[in-house]
Amino acid sequence: MTNPYDPRVSQNLAVVRFIIGGMYLAALCIWDERQRVGDWYTTITNQASEYLPFGHFANWSDIFSNGAHVQVVTAWAQLL
Repeated sequence: MTNPYDPRVSQNLAVVRFIIGGMYLAALCIWDERQRVGDWYTTITNQASEYLPFGHFANWSDIFSNGAHVQVVTAWAQLL
């Protein structure tokens, strides 16, 4: 599993994929340089949130604590 203090997850546009409640989900971190904090946006729908331990909104600690197979994007490839 990914280290919860992995610096890649606190960078602007950090992307993670993870499983919670049998569902593959993804999250994107948008970093606010002035406040030195990132906001996480996920693919969690209102319907899916009913099956999650933290509801509709998640942060990195929720993802790391509750997720399985947490994968951090480390490279991008051009789509053909």
